Amino acid sequence: MKTFTAENFSPKEFVDYIMEINKLGESNPLLKNKIEKEIFRTLNDRILVTILGAMTEEDMAVYQLIRKAHSELTEFGALLAVLDEIPALNEFMLKGINDLAEELTKDVQGLRDALNQK
Repeated sequence: MKTFTAENFSPKEFVDYIMEINKLGESNPLLKNKIEKEIFRTLNDRILVTILGAMTEEDMAVYQLIRKAHSELTEFGALLAVLDEIPALNEFMLKGINDLAEELTKDVQGLRDALNQK
């Protein structure tokens, strides 16, 4: 299994890897597009949960102040403003990303193994 690092991670690279390892690249274009969007959405959710989980109460207070003071910012935009203050965030995110990659490939591999035993 591939390990994502700060040097080789990008959302597109992640989606392409999951599609390739699960042999979904040959799907019809409409289905392939839907699957890619769902993988990207799941990745986005995992990153967001990882960021929120790494935030201290102080970070959350700053986040809330930014949201109130700058209503033009999206939730993600406000998060970006506090990210630099969270120690070891890159490590937390990479662990979450790699865990997700394993989750999205493990189930398919288990299914393949079960089918091959029959």
